[in-house]
Amino acid sequence: MLAAHRRWLISAGTEGEPADLRGLDLHGRALWRADLRHARLDGCILRGADLDHADLSEASLTGACLERASLWSARLQRTRLTGADLGGANLDHADLCEADLTGAMLAGASLWGALLYGATLRDAQGLTAAQLATVCQGGGTRVAAAGA
Repeated sequence: MLAAHRRWLISAGTEGEPADLRGLDLHGRALWRADLRHARLDGCILRGADLDHADLSEASLTGACLERASLWSARLQRTRLTGADLGGANLDHADLCEADLTGAMLAGASLWGALLYGATLRDAQGLTAAQLATVCQGGGTRVAAAGA
């Protein structure tokens, strides 16, 4: 499946097919440096997975469980993480520019040095001022408290 995804990426969509991993249980898997750009991972269980340096740009992880996953220096630009559980996840130095984290659970997540320029954090759960103090965010970042 990932070989077909790689062909799809390299050929700009003329060969292979994008990865569709929706709903799969991949907890604890080593996906270090995985190229999952544009992949569909909605509802995927990635609890405790190693996604350090992975490229998940423009992927869809709606409702995915990434609890205690490591996404250190991962690329998550324009990634859809709506309703995802990122509780206790390591997102240090991750690039979340223009990512959609609407309704995501971020309690206990580490965001030290993460890039959040233009990211949407509306209704994000468990997000604290202390977490936000460690990130790099710009004027386009949209943060609103749950229910606000």
